Amino acid sequence: MALLGPLDPGKLKPIENKLKQIWPNLKNGEDSEFWKDGWKNHGMCSDFPDEPVGYFTAALCLAEELNPLQVMGIKPGDKPLHKVKTILEAVKKNVGAYPQIVCNMLPGVKMLQLWKVRYCFKRGKPPIVLQDCPNKLAGTCTSENDLVRFPPPPP
Repeated sequence: MALLGPLDPGKLKPIENKLKQIWPNLKNGEDSEFWKDGWKNHGMCSDFPDEPVGYFTAALCLAEELNPLQVMGIKPGDKPLHKVKTILEAVKKNVGAYPQIVCNMLPGVKMLQLWKVRYCFKRGKPPIVLQDCPNKLAGTCTSENDLVRFPPPPP
């Protein structure tokens, strides 16, 4: 029976260890809630609308192949600040397509930080053909000249 609607985390048992390694919830450690949210917001409208294991397996493969930490050319840390354009160009050079850079601003920190790197793909199952994202910036990033911090993961 196909799973439609909310994600049953038990369905992910075969790939749970890999998910914990590559797709952990860095905010509060509630991995299964994070994966449910990912499924609800992305998986159900993907090319895998009734296959959560297929969706997450494809996402894990892409995360390993297109690991932002390797293709951005920068390392996490509070110093130095990085120009968004530099990150965009490094990703383009390394994977052949522009990503979407998403920034946010933590309360009380009054400084842009790199929040997400999104890749855009042509429709396909699995998604394998990268394309330039139509919008290179999202969140609080407004210019390719913005300087962002790339914070280290929480302890």
